[in-house]
Formats: sequence, structure tokens, C-alpha cells
Amino acid sequence: MASQADIDHQQSLLKTYRRNLAHLVRQAASFGSEDAAPIHIANSLDDTRANINRIKGILRGWGVTVEDNPDEGAPATEATAVTKATAQQSGAQQLPRTPSNVPQLPASTDKAFKYDVFISYSHVNEDWVEHTLLKTLEDAGLRACIDFRDFAVGRPAIINMQDAALQSRHTILVVTEAWIKSEWTLFESLLTRTKDPAGLTQRTIPLRLERVDLPDFISMLTWVDFTREDRREIAWKRLFDALSMPTK
Repeated sequence: MASQADIDHQQSLLKTYRRNLAHLVRQAASFGSEDAAPIHIANSLDDTRANINRIKGILRGWGVTVEDNPDEGAPATEATAVTKATAQQSGAQQLPRTPSNVPQLPASTDKAFKYDVFISYSHVNEDWVEHTLLKTLEDAGLRACIDFRDFAVGRPAIINMQDAALQSRHTILVVTEAWIKSEWTLFESLLTRTKDPAGLTQRTIPLRLERVDLPDFISMLTWVDFTREDRREIAWKRLFDALSMPTK
């Protein structure tokens, strides 16, 4: 049985996603319909609905009564993607655990950045990102930026992502099939919006969490591979080393 703290946490996340959904629905309506909305709004709608329905499923599995709202029906394609990604996580490939040795990384003296690292991920992978990756990075002394805690409520996702990437020394891309489908387009848009895409590219660290084909841009970068279970400690070390490098 889940603890009350776990239930409260999921209910708090549900409220946040519902507020974001209401804002996104209003944004889409300004274009006439969801079908006419720009791709980044459509992707955000799908991702937000998928997360709302995922959290409702978790709460109901714990015996908590949750009402359905009219705008929350996830499209069948998105529900299928969530189910497939979840099955992959619980299947043959076991997700990385916290490393046996978490180093204390030196605090950055670069006042140009509010955060040491921004984490871009699909909410299908939220449990691992929150409880393993984020916790490990913060245990190492890093100031991390993550959407559910640090993004401004009510602002478009692309604006929040842009601010987070520009205010962070590094950006980690947690690359999975779900991330490619839901977040890659947003990140591509981010690169075209910024005045210094080359500088942002140099600060980007792709973290390959699943055995998926990487988009061409990402495959050209030096990335950290977490898909080899026998090399997880090496992957963690490479990640810490990359996060310790001075910003160019």
C-alpha cells in the first residue's frame, strides 16, 4: 500500500499537469482547434494528457478515487506509446541504479548560470529521472533544473525549456523512444530559437537510456551510454566527468 506522502505527491503532480493542460487547451483554441495548433503545442498536449492518465492510473491502483475531466482523454496513439515505453522499462533492460560512488563535484563559480544542469526527459521515464538521476546529481552537489519543480506554471513548454537550457551550464537529454517522440521536436525548435545554437550544442550531454536509434544531431555528439548493464559504473563516471568540464 502506498504511503500518504506518495499519494499526496502524485495528487500534487496531477494538479500541476491539469493546470498546464488547461493552459495548453486555451492556447490551442486560439488557433481554432487542436489540429490547427503548432506542433510544439500539439506535442505538449499529448504529453500532458499521457501523464495525467498515467498518474490517475497510479492513484486508482492505490485505491484513490480520481475524477475524469472532459479534456483529459489521451489519444490512442499516445496511450499506446506510454504502454510500450513502460513495458520496455520493466522488460529485458533494467534501468540503472544509483552508482556505488557519488563524487562531490566542485561548485561552479560561473555567475552566468543559475543551474549546473537542466534535465530534458519524457514523463514516461519520470520515476527513474526523479528518484535516480536527479537525486544522484543533487547528491553530487549540483544545482539541477527539472520541469515539475522549476518550470513556471502557465508558460508555454518551449519558453520554459529555452530559459532552463540558457540558464544551465549543461543540458542532459535522457534519450528514450518516448523522448524522441515527445521531446525531440521541442529540442530541435529550441536550437533554432536561440541566438547561439552552437554554444548550446557544446553544453548538451545526451544520455542514452534505451537501445534506440539516435537522431542524427545527437549521434554526432559524444554521448553517455547507459544501455550496457555491465558498464553502468563507467557510464556514471563519464557523466560526472562531462558535468565537471568547464563551460566553453
